[in-house]
Amino acid sequence: MAKVISADTFKNFGDNCAICGKIPSNIKYDKIQNVFSKFGEIQCLLLEDENGKEVRQALVFYSTRDGLLNATKRENAWQLQSISGVVEKCSQKMKDLGYMHSLLLLEKQLSEQKKIAKQFLSEGFIQKLGKMLEQINQESEDKEHYDTQMNSLLISKFICDILVSITNILPQSMEVVKQANIPMHLLRFVSIFPKNLINQQHSHALAELSPKFGLMINIQMQIKLGGLQILCNLLKHPNKKVKLDIITTMKNILDINDTWRMKRRAHSLYWNLKADKTIVNICKACLDNEDDKVIRITGAIVLGILEKEQCIEKCLEEAGKRKLIEGLKLGVSLDKKNKNNVQCLDVLCGVALKQCAIPDIYSNNFTYTLIQIAKHHSGDAKTYSLELLLTMAENGYMREVKNFIGEFGLLVLIGEKNDILNNRALDQTKSWSNNEKLKIMSRFIFNKKINDKKQRKLQGLESESDEDDDDDEFDDEEESDEDYEQNKSKTELQNQQAERDIMLRIGYSHLNLEIKQLKENKKTGNEVQPLNLGMISCICDFLAKSVIKFNRSDSKTNLPKENELVQVMLNVLDNLPIIQANKTHLMPLCNLLTSKQSKQSPFNHKPYTISVIQCISKYLVHPSPVVIKTISYALFCFFSSVKNVEKFHMNYEEQISQFAQHPFYEELNLDGTVETIGKSLVEYKDNEDISQDLCVAYCSLCRGNEVPSDVLRPIIFSVKRRIELCLYSKLNINQEIAVLSFISQCKNSHNILLKDEMLQTLFSYFERGSMNDKLSIIQLLCILYERAETNTRKSIKEQFPIERVQKCIKKNKMTNKYLHTQDSDKYDNYYMNVKCFLLIGWYNQEILVDQVAQLRSEIIKCSKKKKPKEIKDVKDIINNNQIWHKLNEIIKLVIQIKDHDTIEGVMSIVQEGIAYFLYEVAMRWDYKEISETIISLQQLVNEINDEILNNLIHINIYGWMQYLIDPPSPKEQYINNIEKVVCLDAQLAERGALMSKDLDMNHFSYFSLETNIIKLMKILDRNKSRVKNPKRIAEISETIERIKFNKAIQIGFSSKDSYLQQKDVQFCAPIFKLKLSLFILLQNLRSLQPQLQQSENQSQAESDEIQRVILSVGYMAVENQNANELVNKHLMVEALIHFIHLRCKCSLSIPLDKSLSEQGIVSASFYALSKLLENLNEQKIDEISNKHNILNHIIPIIMSEQPINGSSLNLLSNGMNLLKSLINSSRQITQKVINEPNLVDKIITLSSGKLFADTSSIQSLNAHYRSLELIQSLLMNGSVQYSMKILYQKNAMKILSHQMSCSGGSSHFDEIISASIECLSVLFQCQMKNQNQKDKLKQIQNELKERIEQEGLIEEDNNLFFHSDSRIQIGVITLAKRLKIDLK
Repeated sequence: MAKVISADTFKNFGDNCAICGKIPSNIKYDKIQNVFSKFGEIQCLLLEDENGKEVRQALVFYSTRDGLLNATKRENAWQLQSISGVVEKCSQKMKDLGYMHSLLLLEKQLSEQKKIAKQFLSEGFIQKLGKMLEQINQESEDKEHYDTQMNSLLISKFICDILVSITNILPQSMEVVKQANIPMHLLRFVSIFPKNLINQQHSHALAELSPKFGLMINIQMQIKLGGLQILCNLLKHPNKKVKLDIITTMKNILDINDTWRMKRRAHSLYWNLKADKTIVNICKACLDNEDDKVIRITGAIVLGILEKEQCIEKCLEEAGKRKLIEGLKLGVSLDKKNKNNVQCLDVLCGVALKQCAIPDIYSNNFTYTLIQIAKHHSGDAKTYSLELLLTMAENGYMREVKNFIGEFGLLVLIGEKNDILNNRALDQTKSWSNNEKLKIMSRFIFNKKINDKKQRKLQGLESESDEDDDDDEFDDEEESDEDYEQNKSKTELQNQQAERDIMLRIGYSHLNLEIKQLKENKKTGNEVQPLNLGMISCICDFLAKSVIKFNRSDSKTNLPKENELVQVMLNVLDNLPIIQANKTHLMPLCNLLTSKQSKQSPFNHKPYTISVIQCISKYLVHPSPVVIKTISYALFCFFSSVKNVEKFHMNYEEQISQFAQHPFYEELNLDGTVETIGKSLVEYKDNEDISQDLCVAYCSLCRGNEVPSDVLRPIIFSVKRRIELCLYSKLNINQEIAVLSFISQCKNSHNILLKDEMLQTLFSYFERGSMNDKLSIIQLLCILYERAETNTRKSIKEQFPIERVQKCIKKNKMTNKYLHTQDSDKYDNYYMNVKCFLLIGWYNQEILVDQVAQLRSEIIKCSKKKKPKEIKDVKDIINNNQIWHKLNEIIKLVIQIKDHDTIEGVMSIVQEGIAYFLYEVAMRWDYKEISETIISLQQLVNEINDEILNNLIHINIYGWMQYLIDPPSPKEQYINNIEKVVCLDAQLAERGALMSKDLDMNHFSYFSLETNIIKLMKILDRNKSRVKNPKRIAEISETIERIKFNKAIQIGFSSKDSYLQQKDVQFCAPIFKLKLSLFILLQNLRSLQPQLQQSENQSQAESDEIQRVILSVGYMAVENQNANELVNKHLMVEALIHFIHLRCKCSLSIPLDKSLSEQGIVSASFYALSKLLENLNEQKIDEISNKHNILNHIIPIIMSEQPINGSSLNLLSNGMNLLKSLINSSRQITQKVINEPNLVDKIITLSSGKLFADTSSIQSLNAHYRSLELIQSLLMNGSVQYSMKILYQKNAMKILSHQMSCSGGSSHFDEIISASIECLSVLFQCQMKNQNQKDKLKQIQNELKERIEQEGLIEEDNNLFFHSDSRIQIGVITLAKRLKIDLK
C-alpha cells in the first residue's frame, strides 16, 4: 500500500468500504478517484504501489452506505470497464484485520508498538492469522477464478505486514509463527494464487521470515513442499523488488547450516533441481540480462550453493558458467563492511573444487583482490580467500599463488576450519619448501588425528582398570581370551600415549622458542610470520584435543607439568596479535574452563585461574564471531551455577550465599576484564547464542555490584527474549530467571526490575512456567520485595497474592526438608517451600521480617573487613563479636514468630547472613579468627532451641567446615582447628540424633562432612610429620586421638538408619570398644582406690562421653548390615552388656561414682542392646539373658510406681524397646514376660498415655510409642488365649481405639496412631486364626462386633481417611485402610 489507513477510518467507515482488484499498473490515482466518486462521496482512497506490470488493488471508503451499494451494483459494472477492475464489499474479517493492521503499523513509539505486539501475542492473534491463511488456501484451491477473492487477497497482504512487524518487534514471537505452521501456509499461498496477484508484501514477508524459520522448517520447505521450485516460478515476476525478495528467500532456505561449508559436499537437492530445470531457470532469471547487481549476486550465491563441486559446464552453457562466477566475484570487494564478502568467497571455494571453474575465477586479476583480502581483512573473509588461493595453487596456478603469498602464506589457514583444510595447506606448503618445521607440524597433525580416534577408548580402558585405593582385597583369576585382547588393545593405546608424551615435550620446547620470536615481533611491531603462526596453530590444536587435563595419571618428571603448559599458553596469547589469532589458539585454555574436572582439584583453585580468564577475555574484541562464541561459552561454563551445566568448578566458594560477591570480581574488575565482557555483551546483543552465554557469565560475576546502564538494558532485553523463546518451546527458564536474580542484586537495577511492567511480565512467566521456573521466580520475588518501596510491595502482593504462592507449597514439606543439594528434585521441593514461606512471612509480618533482613544485611556488611589502607575511622575496625551479637538479635526476633512455616522461611535469610560471614572468615584464613568463630558457633548451637537450630544449620555451614578441613587450594592447616571442626560436626550429629522427631532419622545426617576417614588421617599425619619437637609431637598425637574419637562419634550419630561402609565400621568399632572397656576398668579401680576419684565435673564429662559412645553404637546398629558386623566381628554385645549392671543389686554389679546417676548410661545401653540383640540367634540370646538376668533389670523399671519424669522417661522408653527386641527374638523370654504378675497390666496402662501427661512431648511420645510396640510384640508372639485375655480381661480395645483419635496433637502423634492401628490389626487377626476353637468362632465374631460398635471403632477408622498424613513415611491413611479390611 502507498500508506497505511488509520484505525479510525476502519472503525468509522469500515462498513462503507469497497475493495477494487485487478487494477492495471498504468492506471493512476486520479483516474481511480474519478471513477469511484461517481457512486458517492469518498472519505478515503488507498491505491497500492506499482507491482511491476502486474495488477494492483485499491480500498475505497465511502462517506455513506449508499456509495458502497452503488459501487457494487452489477448494472454499474460497465462504468468500471475503463480500468478493468473488480469490486467487492469489504468483509467483516477484513475490517477487523485492517483495524489491527493500522494499530500496529501506524504507531511510531517503539514502547507502544511492543505493548500492542505483546497483546496480540498473549491473545493468540498469531495463531488466528495462521488459521486465516490456511482457510484462504483451502477456499482458493476449490475455485478456478480469483476475481471474487479480492477480500482474501488483501487479507493475505495485511497478514504478511503484521507478521513482519511483530517478529521484528518481538523476535520470540517467531516460535509462535512456526508453531502455527505459517511458513508452510505462506509458501502454499504463493503457489496457489496466480503470479500477477502476488506483490511485494507477500515476497517481503518470505524474505524477512525465512532466516528465522530454522533448520526443520527449511528442510520441509525444500523437500516436502518443493519450495525452491515454487519460488523459482516467481522469479519471472516483473517487479524487481519481488524478484529480489524471492531469490533472497531461496538463499535463506538453502543456507540452513554450516556442514556444506565444512566438507564442501554436493547439495542433496542438486539433481532434482537440475532435472526439473530449476537451476537453469534461476540462471536465466538472475544472471541473463539482469542489470540489478544485488539480484545477480544473490542468484549466483544460490546457484553456487546448489552446484558447488558438480560439473557446472554440463548443466550450464559456457556463458552461463561464466556469468555464475562473475556474479559471485561481483559480490566480493575490498570494503570490510561488505556483507556479501564471506558468503561469495565461501561459495567460490565450493565452486572452485572443479578445475573447470578455476580459469574463470582467476581471470580479471581476481587473485589480487583475494591477496588484499587475505592481508587486510580478518575472520572468515580472510580464511576463505586463502582457501580459494590454496585451491588455485592445487589446480595449476601454483607459481602465481606462491609469488603472491610466499612459501608459507597458506599456513595461516591451519586451525581456521577443519583437519582437511589443515592437511591441504600443510601439504601444499611442503611442496614449496623443505623447512624442517613443516615435518614437525605434520607429526602434530597426525598425532592429533590419532588421539581424536583413540582417546575415548583409552579412557574407557583406564577407567575399567582403576583400582580402589581403599580396597585391600583383589580377585586373582586366570586371564581369559577376552582379557588378553583387551590388554593387547590397552598396550597398543599405551604406546600411542607414549608417542603423545614425546610430542608434548617437543611442543612445549617449540612453543618456548616461538614465544621468544613473538616477543621480538611485539617489540619491533612486525606481524607474526606465517611459518611461526602455523607452528603455533599445530601445537595449540594438539594441546586442545590431547594433552592439557587435570590430575595427569603419570608422574614422569621429564614431562612438562600442567602449570608449565598453562603458563606457556598464557605467554603465547599475551604476545600474539589479536587480529592474527584464531579459535584454535584459544582452545587449550578455553578447554580448561569447559572440560569436566575432578572434585579434588577444581580449576577455580588453580593458581593461574584468574590469569586464564583475563587472558581469554582480552580476545573478546576479536572480529570473528566464531572466536567470540568460543570464549563466551567457556566463560558461561565457568561462571554459571545453574543445574543444567556440569558443576565441575562448583565447590564451597560457589555454594555461598547469593548475596556474596564473586571471589574473582575485584581482581577482574581492576584489570578491566569485567568492562571488556560488558562491552562485548552490548556489541553482540543481537547474537542470541553469544549474548545468552555472556549474560549468564557477566551477571554471575557482577552480582552485588553496580552494572552500567548501557550493559544492563541489553541484558534484560536478552533475558526476556530468551525466556519467551523457552516458554513457547516448553523449555525451563530457571537459568534465565537466575540471571535476573543476579541482576536484582546489582545496585542500580532495582528501578528497572521493580517496574509494574516487569512485575506483570514475571507474573506471565509464573503462570506459564514449570515448577522449577516458579521456584526461580519466587526466589527472585523475595529479593525484589526486600528492596522494594511500599507501593511496589503492594503491586507484588497484587500480582502474586498469598493464595497463589501457597499453591506452590508441596504438601509433604516435612519429608523433603533435610536433603543435600545433589538430590535435585527433593531439594527443589524443600527450597520452593522455604522461599514461599519467606514471601508469605513478608506479606504477613512485614516489619519483623524487615528487621531480620536488615540485621542480615548488617552482618554481611560487617563480615568483609577492610584492608589497613582502607580504614579511616575506628568504626571501620570490625569485631566478630558484633556479628554474633547481631545474630543473637535475629534469633530473638525469630522466636517471636508463632507460625512454624514462617520461622523456616525467615531463617533462610539468617542462613544467608551467617554463610556470608563464615565464607569471609574462610577466605581470610586467619588461625585465631577461625578458632574463635568455631567456638562461637559451638556456643550458639548449645544455646538455641531445636527448631531454630533445625533451620539455622544448612549445607553452607557444612561446606565451610569441609573447607576448613580440606581446602582445595594449598593453605597452611592447623590441627587444633581441625579438631574443633570435627568436634563441632560430632556435636551437630549428636544434637540432630537426640532432637530427631522421626525416631530413626538424624536431621543433620545429610550434611555430615564428606572427608573420608583415610583422607582425614592423611591430613593429620601430614601435619604431624612437619613437627620436629618431641613434646609437640606428643601433643599432636593426643589431639589426633581426640579427632579420631570425635570423628567416630560423628559417624555413629549420623548413621541412624543408613548403611555405613565397612571401613567406617572398622574405624569406629575399635575406638568405641576401647572406650567402653576403659570406663568399666576405671570404675572398678576407683572403687578399690578412692584416691583415684575425679572431681564432679570430670566425672560428669566422662559419663556424658560414655553415653555418646553407647548411643553411637546403637545408631550404627539400626541398619542390619552394620549390626551384624558389630555383633559378630567386633563382639560389641559382650562389651556393652556389662553396662546394665551399673550400680545394680545383682552379683555382677559395677560401682559408679557417687556424684553420678546411672540412669543415662543404662538407658543408652538398653537402646544399643535392643539393636544389637536382634542380630543374634535365639540360643545365644537366651544364654546372655540368663547369665546377666536382663529381665530382672528391665521389669523393675517398667513396674516402678515412682512418678515418671524427664530423667526416667528415656530409661523407661529404652527399657521397653529392649524388652520388645527380646520378646521378638526368644520364645522363652516371651513366656517369662507373660507369666510375670501384673507386668502386662502395667504395659497396657502405659499404652494409654495417661502416665506421660506431665512430661515433655517428644520424650513422652517416644515412651508411649514404645509401650504400644511392646503390646504388639506380645500379641504377635503370645498364644491365641493370651490375645483373648488382653482383649476381654484387659480391655485393650478401648485403650487402643482411644489412641486412634486424630483430633489433636502434632504430626509427631502419627507414631502413636499408627502403632495403635497395628496393635488392633494384630489383635483381630489373632482371633480369626483360632483354629482350635472353630465351634466358638461365630460367638467370638459376634462379641468382637459388639465391642467394635461399642467403642465406635469403625467411625474412628473412617475419620483417619481424612488425616493430614504429613509424615507420609509413617502412612496413617494406609494403615487405616488396612484396618478397615480387618474390621470387615
